[in-house]
Amino acid sequence: MSRTTRLTLVTLLLICCSAVPRAGQTAHGSPAANACVSPQGGTPQWGLYFVANAELVIDEVSESPLDRLGDQELAWVAPLSHEPAVKVQSEASRRILLGDVDPAVPWLYDWGDLDALALRSYGVLTDRPVFDDFIVSVEQKFAHADEGSIKDIDGAVDGSLFRVTRSGTGAPQLDFFMTEAQIVTALGHDELTVTNGVDVDAFMQDSWGNIFLSFRTDELVVGTLVGDAALVCIPRTAITYDGDVDVQSVIPSSAVVVWDDAMADAFAENAALVTATGKKIDALGDLQAVTLDPAGGTFAALQAIPGLGHDMPNVLFAGQSVGASVLSTRDGGSPAIIDGVALAEPVIHGGALGLAPDATAATTDDLNALALAAIHRPQACLDTPHGAVMLGVENVVLHGAGFTPDDLVVLLIDVEPASPQLSAIPSLPAPAWAGYRHLFMTGPLAVLLQADSEGRAAWQSAPWDVGAPDIATWVRAQMWSLGDGQLSTPVSVWCATP
Repeated sequence: MSRTTRLTLVTLLLICCSAVPRAGQTAHGSPAANACVSPQGGTPQWGLYFVANAELVIDEVSESPLDRLGDQELAWVAPLSHEPAVKVQSEASRRILLGDVDPAVPWLYDWGDLDALALRSYGVLTDRPVFDDFIVSVEQKFAHADEGSIKDIDGAVDGSLFRVTRSGTGAPQLDFFMTEAQIVTALGHDELTVTNGVDVDAFMQDSWGNIFLSFRTDELVVGTLVGDAALVCIPRTAITYDGDVDVQSVIPSSAVVVWDDAMADAFAENAALVTATGKKIDALGDLQAVTLDPAGGTFAALQAIPGLGHDMPNVLFAGQSVGASVLSTRDGGSPAIIDGVALAEPVIHGGALGLAPDATAATTDDLNALALAAIHRPQACLDTPHGAVMLGVENVVLHGAGFTPDDLVVLLIDVEPASPQLSAIPSLPAPAWAGYRHLFMTGPLAVLLQADSEGRAAWQSAPWDVGAPDIATWVRAQMWSLGDGQLSTPVSVWCATP
């Protein structure tokens, strides 16, 4: 696209663009608006990041994509604030972070669900995390990773733990915290002969550097077969960390079993939950998320952990059969409590996580991942209702949240012709106070918007007609507030005529 053509397109967009009212939206207090002060009194000390296993609803009335959570998206809630959860990382951002191929063909960087995530509790810590800081594991291998030989080639296999970061030049990169090959070594497998390895389903690290894992299927742990509800520890005494506090090596056959399926089911049964139809929940199902319990205390681990013995710190966890509820190992199994607020109710529906009441009554509406963090302002988020692809003549619609109420917000948009493969675009470093750390958009289009009383801003273009079926464009965008400099996550939309 020539510079003249681009400027003409930008001029047309500037003439046609307009702010979008949020039809039917109910009131949402933003973290910036109310400083996370609870209407019942008290200031929250903890926030909880979580990932859904299926679509979860924050607001049933809202038409904004920010109020729907998919299985690749990250949300945050401060339970004591009694405010709705907020989306902080949309699926639409992933295409910019790692790049993607034309959505008409299988995606090179399609990793499926976010299966596990955690923030470091040992070594390098941050007081205001963004997506770069989360160590994640994903549902399926991506790029050229080889699941058969458990090798991370360009991408990662489904048992490796990594962060999605940027290099010093702004290029995308994966920083590996622990590889699947290291995990199978600790489990007592031979990494040179094992095939297909393990699929990590839950992960956390404690402040001593112990690593805790659960797996999607039954696995042998140093000769003992454990089920998908079991929790396994690779002790700090068996781990060598490198200078970046990533795992350099592990001692073979060092893993121990913290709890097995029977203990997990007992935890779930003791929590005394029932389904919306009144059926008692007496099993956890697949263990899908773990994080340390901020209330402290210990429970008796099944096997002694070097350095801890059987006195294991209490854990918050979620599973396949308990819906959008969070439980604790405290008292032999009970609803999790954060800042005095229970995160599971007798009839499960997820309301304590800031989700729409009764919108998550089914046990299938469960959680994929949890990560606890000290209270902070989460990063601003940009999202689009179009998903990966917008086909036909439509308006390009963008929704941003996490800004200071009534602040002026600049929407930065770049429009490029689509190519057979979209390479991840480079970024510039943003100041620490901006929240999100990477500035992707430098133009050519800038639109001035104003956030509403809830710290949200929205925009739509005129009807977007790309013309002939063989013509397509990438629309990439990011928002930046002028008042306090908060920078949103970026998004991209592939626009084409069907």
